[in-house]
Amino acid sequence: MRLAARLLDRLGIEAVDVFGVSWGGAAAQEFAIRYPQRCRTLTLAATCAGFVMVPGAPRVLGKLLSPKRYLDPDYLMQVGGELYGGILRLERDVLKVHADALRGPSRRGYLYQLLALWGWTSWHRLHRVQAPTLVLMGADDPIVPPVNGRIVAARLKRATVETVDCGHLFVLTRPAETARRVERFMAEHPLPA
Repeated sequence: MRLAARLLDRLGIEAVDVFGVSWGGAAAQEFAIRYPQRCRTLTLAATCAGFVMVPGAPRVLGKLLSPKRYLDPDYLMQVGGELYGGILRLERDVLKVHADALRGPSRRGYLYQLLALWGWTSWHRLHRVQAPTLVLMGADDPIVPPVNGRIVAARLKRATVETVDCGHLFVLTRPAETARRVERFMAEHPLPA
């Protein structure tokens, strides 16, 4: 977070629109909590408040713990629909594009990612977020069920919750719709004159 704030200082940018997806939503929440004056708007997509979340199905979360989906495209093709939900349950060609584009983390890097989130929560600090926040959730998200968006929004002062008719990867499977929603939200919250 400190590095991002220093980069903004270096570039002479006072405030930004912050966007975070899934685990990146945790980073976005941390930035908005730690640097409220730097965060003009906040958009959280397919994310939660950490360990206070309502978890997805255990069989899905078990598959999520392994980096195998990043390392074995055939495995991702087998489990991707169940793991990510939405149109990826049916549209194998879209899942194949995603599988082919993935670059796997090292096992150590993946372990560090999991450990970084172990026990993390923003729930007790979300009230500090000053920025208007758009919370986008996938209606068929097996990893982060949509109820988590309402949990996050309930802790925020200025939150709007919207549901996208897709799964966890709606930012990739419905990019135009996602962009329209985010752009509309940012336009509704212009910079002060």
